[in-house]
Order: sequence, then C-alpha cells, then structure tokens
Amino acid sequence: MRRLFVLVLTLLTLGPVSPAAAAPAVAPEVLDAIAASWRKDPVYVYSSLQIPPAELARIRKAAKSLDLPVYVALLPSPSSPSRYRRELTTLLRGRVGGDGLFLVWHVDGGYWAGYHELVAPRGSQAEERFQDLRSDDKAARDITNDQPAPLIVRRIQQAKAALHGTALPPIPTEDLDIRPGRRGMSAQDMKDRSAYIGMGAGAVLSFFFWLLVFLRWGGTAPQPSPAARRGARNAAEVTEAGLGKQADAMINRAARALRKVEAQISRDKASAEILDRRDDAAPRLEAARALRKETGLEPAAAALVLARQALSGLTEGVVRPPCFFNPTHLAGTSMVVWSDVEVPACKVCGVAVEAGEEPLSLRVPQPAKLFGLGSGEAPYWSMESDNPFVTTGFGALSDDLAERVMNR
Repeated sequence: MRRLFVLVLTLLTLGPVSPAAAAPAVAPEVLDAIAASWRKDPVYVYSSLQIPPAELARIRKAAKSLDLPVYVALLPSPSSPSRYRRELTTLLRGRVGGDGLFLVWHVDGGYWAGYHELVAPRGSQAEERFQDLRSDDKAARDITNDQPAPLIVRRIQQAKAALHGTALPPIPTEDLDIRPGRRGMSAQDMKDRSAYIGMGAGAVLSFFFWLLVFLRWGGTAPQPSPAARRGARNAAEVTEAGLGKQADAMINRAARALRKVEAQISRDKASAEILDRRDDAAPRLEAARALRKETGLEPAAAALVLARQALSGLTEGVVRPPCFFNPTHLAGTSMVVWSDVEVPACKVCGVAVEAGEEPLSLRVPQPAKLFGLGSGEAPYWSMESDNPFVTTGFGALSDDLAERVMNR
C-alpha cells in the first residue's frame, strides 16, 4: 500500500501543473459590445448561445421589478481561470458606471454559474444586506442550474429584498432541483448507514463481552498507549455533523471578510494586492458553499479547509496548506517526510511522524466488499480514489482543490 501511495504522490508531484494565470479570455472589444448592448437591452446573450425565449422573458420581467438598473450577460465558459471570470463583472461595471445589479453568467457543460455585483446608492447599506441575504438563503442551494433564469431571478429577488428590507418570496417548485441524491440520503445511503451502525453496535457489544470475560478471569485490562488514546479521542471528535458546523461557521466568517473587502473596493481605488486577495478567496468560498450541499465526512472537511483558506487569505494575505494527514487540524506549518515524500503537517502530526508514530489521520469509511469484508475505516490518503480530496490531499499536495471541486 505504501508503495502505491508513493507512486501516486510522485505522479502528482511530477504531473502537469495548472497553467499560470494568463490574460483574460474575453477580449476588450467583446466587453465594449456587451456594455453597448446593455444600453438597449438589459440582457445580453452571446451569439453562439441558444437560450429559450421564455427564459429571457422571465429574466427581463424580473429585471423590471428592481428599482435599480439590472444588467445581465449570458456567456459561454471562458478558458481563463475563475479569478478572471469574476473580474468581468468589475470590468463591465466600469464601462457602464452608476448604480445597478450586474450579473455575468457562464454556461459550462450544460450548467450555469456566475458572478454578481450590487452597486447601491451610498448610505443605503443594501450591499451588505444583499450579501447577508445570499448567505442566509439556504433554500437557494436547491435551485436548478441547467437554465440561467432560476438563479438569476433569485439574485434579483435578493437584491430587491435588500433594497426594501422585505422578506424573500418562496421559490417556485419548478425551479428546484429534485433529482435523487440532491437532498437528503438515498435509499442506498441509508442502507449503508444502517450497516455501519450495526457493525459499530456489534463491535461495542463484542468489546464489552470480552472485557467482562477478561476481568472475570482476574486479568488486568491493558492500558492503551498515549498515541492510541489521542487517536480514539480524535476519532470521537471528527464527525460529519461537527465538521459541518465548523465549516458553516468558517464560511460565514469568510463571507463577512469578503464583503468588507468588496465594500472597500467599491468605495476606494483598491491596490492590486487587495484585488488579488478577493480574486483568490472568492472561488474558494464558492467551492466551500457548493461542498456543503453534499453529504459525507470528506466534503465537510474540504469545505472547512477552503473556507479557512479564504478567510486567512482575505485577512492576512496568506493561504496556508492544510495538514496532509488530517485537514481538520491546524494548517500545515512544517514539512515532514512521509513515505519518502515531503508533505505539510500540523504541529501535532509533525511531532508524531518525527517520533516514528502513526499520525492522527482523518479516517473515512472504506467501501464494503463481499460479505462486509474490508469494511471499516482507514486514513483517507490510503484510499484508492480519484476524487479531488484524495488526489490533492485536501489541497496539501496541490493548491487547486477549489477548481477541481467546481469542475467535477
């Protein structure tokens, strides 16, 4: 297993690296054309896109309901990194000027996503309320994204509620994505959970049975080592529900920090460093929010990592890698050799590795095999999987976890 692990790490180290940031894929003349089109029609559609007329009519009707101008651009997905996609909103706003709600939406693989910017009259505090409403609008997470109108209309509704201090309207049923697995647990997930609960209950009962037999014979139960006690304590603490709460709290903190930075950019001429902080943090926060729609220990841990990186990048200007062994620990501030490869580790795991002990790794359920053989838990990095959590070490091996999550 360790040889396989070394091979995977070596391939990741020597494999292709994401291309360096290049110039934005949208040419200035295209931006000028969009801004010119907005003077006649608030909804710009790129010539190669085929949008149903009903979708466009719905967006235009929603745009008229807002007291501020609404500008919408529907574009194909550019080849540039996500940081440049976000800059399109700022660049277009600079060409139009004035207050308004700017929405730049891209389609990628048949699914729509985008960026927005609300510029409200000074002193109205609508921009901050808009960000708060977006963060608190949990129902919006279930909106379908195979057409642009549902999400764009919801953004307009959020802006309207922020401007007038009113409540958000309910989301129409036809706008919700009710595919199996989107919300809650599937039947197979519940069967798997029942199987794991049964296995755990059986293990606990078996442990107490043999403990009673051992004590009955007058023996003395062996005392676990300090590392084993720490490992048991770690296993008890790391749960999906607990990580989810931590991730949600960190996402809210990062969102508040991002709002402050965006407000500073709107008011003043921000430095290049502040713009870079925002452009680096925004995709991480977006991916963290997307992961919170999923179930499982790994998505919750990844959401915590990305939100924590977004917050530190915004407030400190530094993005630290997570601890490779357990991303829920503190950041990896030291490099240690593990299976002949240097990996970042937190202080606790680093000390354990240097002492020749097993680090307190994040353990995840193994897929059950025939008759339950091979089931149980194992360190996440020992699993043979191509999901972005394992292949990037939750961002410890390569700093593109957010991009891989959004491109799945």
